[in-house]
Amino acid sequence: MIYDITGLLIEVHDIQQNKQQVPLNLPVGTYILQLHSATGILSKKIVVMGSE
Repeated sequence: MIYDITGLLIEVHDIQQNKQQVPLNLPVGTYILQLHSATGILSKKIVVMGSE
């Protein structure tokens, strides 16, 4: 799941066990990536920056 910085749910992806990449099409900003697994929940901040 991907949330914007205000907590609004932006995207949900069903990731298979061996998949390591998920294509994202997010505008510039700060987001929270939340991964759920059988062993727990991992949350990480991600920052999308524009190309220069």
